[in-house]
Amino acid sequence: MRFNTRCNKSGLIASAHIDRQLTRNEARNYLAHIETCADCRTYLAELEQVSLILKTARRPDVSPRLRSYVMSAITDE
Repeated sequence: MRFNTRCNKSGLIASAHIDRQLTRNEARNYLAHIETCADCRTYLAELEQVSLILKTARRPDVSPRLRSYVMSAITDE
């Protein structure tokens, strides 16, 4: 989906909105914007669907060896 210049920022804010990381004022401004912008409403709805799918997805079984390797790589950076 393409956003116009104003909506580029709104697209970035959508994720923070879903994760409830916006201040009350930021959330109010974002919700006011999506009331008037069909593209941002659609983007938010799609992002909410993806978020729900990821939250309910079954986590794969990971061997302790792989988990250790990944955690070691993360902490080394």
